[in-house]
Amino acid sequence: MNPNIQIESIYAAGYLNLISQTMKDMKIPQTIDEKVPYDKQCLVSPGEVVQMIVMDMLTGRQALVHMAEWAKRLDVEKLLRPGAQASFFNDDAIARHLDRISDADIHELYSTLALQAWKYNPDTVLAFHSDTTSKSVYGAYKDPQEGDLFITEGYSRDRQGDKQFQYGLIVDGQGRPVYGDVHDGNQNDKSWNPEVLKALDAQLQKVNLQGFIYVADSAAMTRETLEQARQAKAYLITRGSNNLKIVKQALEQADGQEDRWSSPQAFASSSGSAQYRLQEFAANYEGHAVRLAVVESSALDKKKAHTLEKRVSQEHEQITDAMKAQGKIVFHCEHDAQAALGQWLADHPVHFH
Repeated sequence: MNPNIQIESIYAAGYLNLISQTMKDMKIPQTIDEKVPYDKQCLVSPGEVVQMIVMDMLTGRQALVHMAEWAKRLDVEKLLRPGAQASFFNDDAIARHLDRISDADIHELYSTLALQAWKYNPDTVLAFHSDTTSKSVYGAYKDPQEGDLFITEGYSRDRQGDKQFQYGLIVDGQGRPVYGDVHDGNQNDKSWNPEVLKALDAQLQKVNLQGFIYVADSAAMTRETLEQARQAKAYLITRGSNNLKIVKQALEQADGQEDRWSSPQAFASSSGSAQYRLQEFAANYEGHAVRLAVVESSALDKKKAHTLEKRVSQEHEQITDAMKAQGKIVFHCEHDAQAALGQWLADHPVHFH
């Protein structure tokens, strides 16, 4: 053994090396450093702070304090760059960089990073799914300043009647978030969809992605969202509400054209799984040409049949009980009996008998 060899330190060569290199390959630290203004004399950059926080969380520690102590157990120079030291990641340095990141339009920054990650491992189909939800809170939250988040009553998915704020998320086909925001408690999805679709399009253009599919619920079926989709050269997939005239017409046409249904298809291999068939129609909505797909489910047909049978049975029992009760009443003439029957039918409409 060579007596001149000295071991200064020993580090575990774990999965953090792979995580660190993957983040570098996706240019996540570099992009953060480009978009977040900071003093180049700082010993550590915002991108390096984020890189260390991600690795810290993936070890299961999930704490933002005392990171310098945790980093002493790592080969920081190998994970980040030559010259980097664990002591650079003290609490004050991390806090200052997190403030800088927050001030640098964090929504746009995150979206850019997410799309870069998407390009690193893209889907075969450029499709994005969006939805919103609400979060109820307690407190007065009076007189917000202009531009502040407006916490107030609104349509709640959480606890009805409480004050709330809302947040929305857009994910790709694998469920990876590409855009998110927090918005006022009383903003409805009909106004949120065109706004977020415009923001998504702007972010996609920055990474040279166009011709995407935007999937949303029925709140996206509005003139504003359709117009924004056209401007973005995007394809909108949504559900048409049953109260729309074009939807009612399509449903009526589908019911009367049995020979136009597609062949039934099952998407599950288990026996007895539901089968689906569809018909397509062309229509115009708010000046936009749309394609309507009417989908029929065998499982839903069975459910509807069961519901109808139950309603018929309940109505039969109701009529039988009424006949027994009316049979105990003595009427002075046929006219009085007919009047009583008419009044009962007016109070209890009959649908199946």
